[in-house]
Amino acid sequence: MRSHQWLWTNLGIKPVTGWSVDPFGHGSTVPYLLAASGLKGTVIQRIHYAWKQWLALKQYGDFRWVPSWSPSDPYGSILTHNQPFDIYSIKHSCGPHPYICLNFDFRKVQGEYTEYSLKAQTITDKNVKEKAELLLEQYARTGSLFPHNTVLMPLGDDFRYNVKEEWDQQYTNYIKLIDYINSHKDQYKAEVAFGTPSMYFQEIIKRYTQYPTVKGDFFVYSDIFAEGRPAYWSGYFTTRPFMKLLDRELENTLRSAEILYTVALNNAKQNKLTSYSKILERDFEKLILARRNLGLFQHHDAITGTSKSFVMRDYGLKLFEGIRDTINIQQNALQSLVFPNIPIKPDQNLVLSDIERESYEKLSRKTPIQVGPIGANQTRKILIYNSLSRPQEHVIQIRVNTSSVKVTDSEGNDVIYQVNPVWDMTDNTNLWIAADEFEVVFIAKLAELSVTSFNLVYTTSNDDKLATIYCKKCQKKTTILNGENEVKPDILKSNFNIKDIPPGDIQLENNKLKILFNGNTGFMKTVTRKHNPKIMQCGIQFAAYHSAQFHSGAYLFMPDPNEREHEKTFYNSTKIRNLL
Repeated sequence: MRSHQWLWTNLGIKPVTGWSVDPFGHGSTVPYLLAASGLKGTVIQRIHYAWKQWLALKQYGDFRWVPSWSPSDPYGSILTHNQPFDIYSIKHSCGPHPYICLNFDFRKVQGEYTEYSLKAQTITDKNVKEKAELLLEQYARTGSLFPHNTVLMPLGDDFRYNVKEEWDQQYTNYIKLIDYINSHKDQYKAEVAFGTPSMYFQEIIKRYTQYPTVKGDFFVYSDIFAEGRPAYWSGYFTTRPFMKLLDRELENTLRSAEILYTVALNNAKQNKLTSYSKILERDFEKLILARRNLGLFQHHDAITGTSKSFVMRDYGLKLFEGIRDTINIQQNALQSLVFPNIPIKPDQNLVLSDIERESYEKLSRKTPIQVGPIGANQTRKILIYNSLSRPQEHVIQIRVNTSSVKVTDSEGNDVIYQVNPVWDMTDNTNLWIAADEFEVVFIAKLAELSVTSFNLVYTTSNDDKLATIYCKKCQKKTTILNGENEVKPDILKSNFNIKDIPPGDIQLENNKLKILFNGNTGFMKTVTRKHNPKIMQCGIQFAAYHSAQFHSGAYLFMPDPNEREHEKTFYNSTKIRNLL
């Protein structure tokens, strides 16, 4: 939508047609989003070859695409054109015969040696009739796949029209073919013209008013043209998962920032909070940049993780910048709403996020909040923001520097809470309890679109709030950092009550469920619903497959065809940390 707004603001143009011929499949929300953004039609290409075959057989190449959750033809559907062949290059677009279509890619650039530059001949008065009839034959075959006999033929490819010669070569040769065909309408019963996808939709609506509806998604994408056997494009679902995580994180922080920013800026202007107004107005540029960075990453070779490593690094830096800036915007907005009477200073925040990330390559981590017996650290205010339009009940987990702490609400009333240990896992054989970091856990009831405050208060009488720990191979001592920042076991015994896990299976339950876990593997064995005491048996198994050598990569799910068993169980014994 940001791009649509830019086009309208700067050029006065509202897009009405979509062009999405390269993404590897399409989700069922796509028609809804496109229709909601004002588009009237869209063009797609990469869908399963069986879908293409079925659409061609039924002459359903143009259809109304309906979201899976909607009735047959509601608001939210969009007129969709499926390009009937495998890919959008000229070779695979003019008709069903690629090596005939090569005759009609007229790019000839000095120094380039390609199959089309060898095949295509410049159109002259001597060969125009032959070439026109050859092209029309392909157009006619393509037109037979549609009820209206109208053809949309793309004229391009990746990395094309990057030299001025190609513009002249393609146009000059095609205009000769077009003029010849159009001057012999009585003979060929055809008319050819340069056009746009919007013009195509306008034309077919004149010829054919009722279109079939197709409901749902176009996953998974599969083709067979590359190697002569099906290739399933689902490998990218799990390619570079960390980058996909960053994308979701930026989506979250951006949405939260936009809501808080809107409320805070209007509040600052209405109440003449000059210092806050200036800071928030400056933050608008950061908000725009974060939107652009998130939008950029939606590219089908970005969020899929299928770009080259240096390109993915650039994406990662942009996502990291967006996350950092949107968190900063939230901090400024919250400070203006919670502390309006305290003037804000640049880069001097009273409100700070408890999550920090050093770089896009590292996981985020929680910063311990300093709580102490004297001074300002005796009580620390915690702000929890619910950006949803419905009430929420959340388990809040906060890191603190001491176990001597309790939780109160904004009125000073005690809140039920628990103090958990933070585990040091740097030792591969043992688990140590950190001596200078703890986790406070409590349940917060949050109103819709609200900011709720709680207090962390220093206390010396909360031994009953320390969790009882059941584990294997964990030490009953704590760890500290020495002068070289190396973790060393402290001689002091931990304040937590640590017990060995009894032999046998492990059972967890609440007022609704009783769940039994295998004591050796940690995998779930049975589930019992308390309102219906029937025991449901569960089985969990992990497996792996070997990819076909040199053929799988970032895009494809392609197991090795020479293996008799495509799935190999690789987890059938106790190999996990026995920490529960």
